[in-house]
Amino acid sequence: MRHLAVALLAVFAAWTPACTQSITEDAFSVCRPLCRCTDRPLPGAQQSCTAGCATQFVQNPLGDACVACVVEHANLCDTLLEDCGPVCTQAVPLESYVEGPAPGMEDG
Repeated sequence: MRHLAVALLAVFAAWTPACTQSITEDAFSVCRPLCRCTDRPLPGAQQSCTAGCATQFVQNPLGDACVACVVEHANLCDTLLEDCGPVCTQAVPLESYVEGPAPGMEDG
């Protein structure tokens, strides 16, 4: 009986897609760094930004290459938008997923 259980787990593991993230997981992987890197020093403001960004992301998801770029630049706020902007080309620009201007994105 134990061998049957192990075999069923192996079949299930092979059938289940490995390491695939849901849109919601991708949304938070992108939105947390974006909101942290914008001028939102308070945790409550960052959480509110992340929630709004995630809602927009679910409605208009970014591509896999863009998500990967933002995740790779999560700790590089100075270059996140500059480096990932070109990778994230689509009808809705990356910086529009957060409210207000990001640092360095002001008109001037």
